[in-house]
Amino acid sequence: MRVIMQNDRAEIKKMVLSMVETARMSGGYFLASGNDIGWNVPPEAIRYYLDITAELGYR
Repeated sequence: MRVIMQNDRAEIKKMVLSMVETARMSGGYFLASGNDIGWNVPPEAIRYYLDITAELGYR
């Protein structure tokens, strides 16, 4: 969540692309935020994370 907390779209996209690449190599992957989303994570960063995940994370 530290990447999302910084609200840097380029870094969020880089993180999601890394997760998608891991999924390709291992045959599957469930993208998740972790244990929780902290109170100090900007809502727009969460929205971007979900949007870019929906765009890039496909079967």
